[in-house]
Amino acid sequence: LHLGNVVYQMGADLYIHNIESDHSSKVPILLRSDFQHRQEKWVTNPKDYLTSAHVSPDAGRVAVTARGRTFSFPAKRGRIVGIHEDSSIRHREAKFLSQDRIISIADISGEMEVWQFDTTGKSPPQQLTRGSSNLIEDLFPSPDGDYVAYLDVDDNLRLLHIEQNEVTDIVR
Repeated sequence: LHLGNVVYQMGADLYIHNIESDHSSKVPILLRSDFQHRQEKWVTNPKDYLTSAHVSPDAGRVAVTARGRTFSFPAKRGRIVGIHEDSSIRHREAKFLSQDRIISIADISGEMEVWQFDTTGKSPPQQLTRGSSNLIEDLFPSPDGDYVAYLDVDDNLRLLHIEQNEVTDIVR
């Protein structure tokens, strides 16, 4: 109570009621915001977000996975290439098969499977494994880029022949 006025809340609004005139009026409130959640945020320690980094066969580029996204970075100067720009897709363990091909474990199909990506952007992603019963954990491409050995969560080792799209169990 102040000078015959009472402030009260009704819902999300505040009102002032003058006891003498028995009149109420809504208090106009304008909240200014800097929309901090929409502002650009600079990461001070980017390595905290790094999941994996693997060098290309000629050491000219690095496949980097960070926060579920994959990029091809030049070793010295050049263009940074985002691999599969759809931010709803999560990537893990991106590695080079050749200078223009990267493989990674990605959830494009809804399951974490092995996919091949063209770093030039000329070809769509190609799914290399299907129906994996266990989570694929790591990829080991052959030096010639024709094969990929991979491990799943139960330590099953499989060999994928990329051209023939054929998987062979090595250790089960």
